[in-house]
Amino acid sequence: MELLQNFQMHAGNLSLYQNKQDGKWHNLVNDPSTFTETSATAMVLTAILRGLEYGWLDDGYLTIAQNAWNGLKSSIAIFFGIPH
Repeated sequence: MELLQNFQMHAGNLSLYQNKQDGKWHNLVNDPSTFTETSATAMVLTAILRGLEYGWLDDGYLTIAQNAWNGLKSSIAIFFGIPH
């Protein structure tokens, strides 16, 4: 499988597991009983944004990216602290 196809498939599969309530991904991606994870969400968001920027992903990923960004913003305090 070509690297780009692998990236697109990975992004598509990850999008299925995005938490609908807060836009983040769970510590164990396919286990919604685990906590949502800020750093993993930041990494996934970065990959999706890069894919959008370079045209590797279609505009359908914009909503996924926006939801992830909103989830991250809600997890970071005003002085960049992570709330307990």
